Amino acid sequence: MLFAMNRQGMAWTIVWGTVFISPLISTNVQAWQDSAPAVLKSQTTDTPVIRKLRVAGDGQDEEALKASQEETLQQPQNVRASNFQGVTPGETTTAQLIEILGEPQNRQDQGDEEVFTYQVGPFPRVEVIVTNDAIASIIIFLDKLASPQDVAKELKLDTFEAVLIRSESGTVMGQIYPERGVMFSFDPDATERMVGQLVLEQITAEPFLMRVRQDRNHHYEQNLTDLAYAHQYAPNTSEIHWMKAKILVSMGHYRRALSAIEKAVSLAPQDSRLLTTRAKIHFELDDYEAAITDAETVIAVDLTPPEYKARAYCLLADFMANGPDHQYNEALRIHQEALQMGVQLATTDRTEVRRYAKRVLVDAYFGVANDIARGNWQDKQQTMLKWLKGASEIAYGMLEFDEGESALRLQIIQKTLLAYAGLKINADAKKAVGQLLVELDQVVRKSVDTGYRNELRWIAVETLYEAIEISRTRGDSKQVVQFADDADELIKQLDQQRERTPHSNYLIGKIYFYAGLAESVGQQNHKQAAWYYEKSLPYFSADLPARNVSERGLHGERFVSMGVSYWQASARDEAVNLTHRGLEIMLGAERVGELDEAALAVPYGNLATMYEALEDPDRASRYAARAADFESR
Repeated sequence: MLFAMNRQGMAWTIVWGTVFISPLISTNVQAWQDSAPAVLKSQTTDTPVIRKLRVAGDGQDEEALKASQEETLQQPQNVRASNFQGVTPGETTTAQLIEILGEPQNRQDQGDEEVFTYQVGPFPRVEVIVTNDAIASIIIFLDKLASPQDVAKELKLDTFEAVLIRSESGTVMGQIYPERGVMFSFDPDATERMVGQLVLEQITAEPFLMRVRQDRNHHYEQNLTDLAYAHQYAPNTSEIHWMKAKILVSMGHYRRALSAIEKAVSLAPQDSRLLTTRAKIHFELDDYEAAITDAETVIAVDLTPPEYKARAYCLLADFMANGPDHQYNEALRIHQEALQMGVQLATTDRTEVRRYAKRVLVDAYFGVANDIARGNWQDKQQTMLKWLKGASEIAYGMLEFDEGESALRLQIIQKTLLAYAGLKINADAKKAVGQLLVELDQVVRKSVDTGYRNELRWIAVETLYEAIEISRTRGDSKQVVQFADDADELIKQLDQQRERTPHSNYLIGKIYFYAGLAESVGQQNHKQAAWYYEKSLPYFSADLPARNVSERGLHGERFVSMGVSYWQASARDEAVNLTHRGLEIMLGAERVGELDEAALAVPYGNLATMYEALEDPDRASRYAARAADFESR
């Protein structure tokens, strides 16, 4: 960035990334001071300065940095450090500083630093901080306070996204432009944000990380770009890889996320917080045992920050509830552990901890509601409703008062329908689905990030699945088909945009299957049923997700049901193939005790009928005998 003064217009311009005082003007300092630009003035030289943003615990290892830069793209042209009069933080030496700016007015040791003080042009005070014979930062005091908008515009920084610098309690102290290493330090006594100093530093990872942390608009692609920049300057920083993993999870790129989180863990094996993210990834990738192990490890480590321990309890409870054994009693107990820890943190004045804890509380409240709805309890409905109400109150409170994210509105609907689906009562999901689709449309229209839009669409697909389950319990076949069609529109938009996992494949397959079943049984429209079944087949596999392994018998019956509709729709070869496929899955379930053997009479009987119609009496007779055998047991 370049401050160059236009003598005729008396304005500051930016030229090729250098803070520069024109030699013509610098020879006539008095004339410059008399007509100093209005923006670049400050009322005092004693205002506190924010400086030295660094990644905690990470040294700038030159060899590691060089190796990282060889492995990643070269530094982009739009990221470059600013300099003042040719003095560049991180590059200029002490001798070069004196050669450029001359001897300072004052030179003072401050521990490991040395401060050179100058008066340059219209700036009453310029402090150059020297560490290990290199310029660490430059602080430029303005003649009077100026708004950050005016300063950014005048210095042509307004095309970049600034990062706010906050205290732990959330007070804004300044802002920084990561691509230029330029920081505005705000006057603490001003009633509004006003710039008192400009601080120039070398480009480092921390400002890019700060921008990712502060992103409330879910600019995932920009986040990944910022993290790539950060990686160039601090390649051995575990947080960079951790943040990348969390973003990739949101975008539905789970295997890439696993690679990123494994790198983070290798760099900081003692940091148990990382395992909360890895546990979620393992569960999405169907590694149930690894997910449980990671969550339990976070809980067991004494040094785990309490908010992350609360999250680990919540995750562990979710895994117990949604795992292959569906341990709702144990899940309820563990969800309550998460609640106890979350409540203690939800009122802290540490902004990020408070928000994190509240989000854990929301998830834990909804988790308890689901545990109650699906478990074996008395007075389930009224108790479930109380927990749903508590979760919604906290969530809406976050949306109104604590910068809750837009996706939370969709998740309130999703988790509410999840609990109702588990309760299996006669409920109508139509109103909730209408609200879901309106909320989705509003948020998607506002978002500019494809990854975030697809994250929201996937939440909506999962929610529509729960609405389908509710409508099936209600016996409303038309509503099942309508909700499946709504989901189909979203699934089309998600094609190839998110990684398919065993869980997502199974869920989408069931959406189309249930629509086909509704057409077949509810409307007796086998041709339309076969159309939906055809859409379900690419998503169905004989190998079920670990969390649904107990449904093998039911899954086999689905293929047998599909065979009936294909047969009625005159797709006879496919009907026979589907029935055989379903029979094989059912036989596997029967062998491990997951299916009553009497259920095998149906596929054997169907095959007997099919082969008889296909004029294959030998097979027809053989399958009829098997059907009769299982019916008699």
